[in-house]
Amino acid sequence: MMTALRACVAALVMTSAATASLAAPDLRTLFRSELAGAEDRIGWRGDKLSDETSLAAVVAGLAKRPLLGGSPLIVGEKKKQAYAPAELRAAAFREAAEGSDERLAASLALSLVLEPPAGDRDAYAAAVAHLAKYGDSFDEALAGVLAAPNDLTLLSSRKYGAADAMVRRAKPRQAGILTALASADDPYLRSRGVASLGMLLNRDGQLAPPASLLFEPAEFELSAVIRARLLDQVLEAARDKQYRVRAAAALALGMAADRDLIQPLDRLLHDESYIATPAGQGLRRIAFPVAAAAAEGMARLGRTVRAPGGELTAPEAKRVVRGCRDITKEAAKLRPNPATSFHTGDW
Repeated sequence: MMTALRACVAALVMTSAATASLAAPDLRTLFRSELAGAEDRIGWRGDKLSDETSLAAVVAGLAKRPLLGGSPLIVGEKKKQAYAPAELRAAAFREAAEGSDERLAASLALSLVLEPPAGDRDAYAAAVAHLAKYGDSFDEALAGVLAAPNDLTLLSSRKYGAADAMVRRAKPRQAGILTALASADDPYLRSRGVASLGMLLNRDGQLAPPASLLFEPAEFELSAVIRARLLDQVLEAARDKQYRVRAAAALALGMAADRDLIQPLDRLLHDESYIATPAGQGLRRIAFPVAAAAAEGMARLGRTVRAPGGELTAPEAKRVVRGCRDITKEAAKLRPNPATSFHTGDW
C-alpha cells in the first residue's frame, strides 16, 4: 500500500526536479570529478549505492578526505568514521566560505547540517543557507543520507540531522520520500516524516504558524487527492504508539488548518504522556509534549486552550500527572541537537 501511495504522490506532485531552474548551481556539477566512480573513490564494497547516497557521500568528503589545516575532516575508517570536532569544522567553514575553495566549503556545510556544534544555531543556519543555493541537489544529498546503508557509518549515523533539515525544506515534489519517512521503523525519523507532511499541508498564509516553529513555513497548494492521502497518513500517525510521532501528527494537523480536524486534535489534547524534570527551588517542570502540540493546533483554528503542566510544586505535580504516563526516561534516551531542531517542543 505504501509503495502505491508513494508512486501516486510522486506522479501527481505539483513541482518536479525536471522543472528546476537550469541557472541554479548544482552540487553534482561542483563535485563532478569525485562523482565519477564515486563508489571506488569512497572505498565502498557493498550493494550499489543510490545516486543520492553517492552524492551525499562525495559532498560529505568521503571521496577526497579534505584537510582542515593539518587535521582531517573525517577521522577513523569504515564503521568508525566520524567527523572532526564540530567547533573545528565550524571555524573552518567560516574561513572556507569566504575563500575560493567552494568544494571544501560545501563539504563543511553539509557536515554542520548533519552534526553542528551543540546548540550553535548560528553555525547551523549559516551552513543551511550556504547549501540552499544548490537547490534541489541539496535536497537530494539529504535524501541520500536518509537512504545510506548502515555500513556507510558517516552518513547512516547522522540521519536524524538530515531528517530535521528536510522538515524545514519540505516541498510537494518530495512527497514520495516524505511519506516513506513518515512510515520509517525508527520513531524519530517517523516523527520528522509526519512533521514534513504537515509542512506540505500548510495552506493558510493568513494564520500565524505554531509558536513552537523556529522557521517560517511555506504555503503550498495540493490537489484534493494528494491532500486527502497525506491527511490520512497524518491521522494514522495520531494513533501511533510513540509520543514523538503523535506530537508530530498534532503539529501537522494544526498546519492543515482544517476545522474538520478539531476532533482528532481534541483527542491529542488529552494525551497523557508527560515528561518531568527538576525546575529548581523545589519545583518540577511537567511537560505534556503531545498535548502542547495539539493546543497550538487548536489555537490555529481559533480555539484557545491550554495544555496541562508547567513549573509546579511537588503536590501540584503529583495531582496533574495522576493516572498519566511518565515518558521521562524514554525522552531522555534521545536528546536531539537543539541547533538542528525545527521547533521548541519536547519531542
